[in-house]
Amino acid sequence: MNEKILLLVTFLLSLVGLLGLFFLSERLEYDEQTIEKINAERMQEMVKIKGEVVRVTALENVTFISVQQPSSIDVIVFENISVFEGEQVEVIGKGEEYKGEMEIIAHRIRVIQ
Repeated sequence: MNEKILLLVTFLLSLVGLLGLFFLSERLEYDEQTIEKINAERMQEMVKIKGEVVRVTALENVTFISVQQPSSIDVIVFENISVFEGEQVEVIGKGEEYKGEMEIIAHRIRVIQ
């Protein structure tokens, strides 16, 4: 009988902990960066940028989006999204270097008005 109660208590505490982590992760805020500040020192860090979509290239498993402030950066998305040229977007993702150029691997993209 005690084992059943102990198992139930640990299950409920685990569930509460997971729900707490889920709600905390939704509230995480990242400082907005300009594209010029994303460099080799910021690789593997989460960054947030806002800008205008100037090019969208959709392939079968990946979408390439070019986001422009005064300068531009490529954003790589590994899911199907509906973003169009001329829209303002907010991108949160990790900075990466590919062939000597900085790019962002998107974790979240949101169209802003």
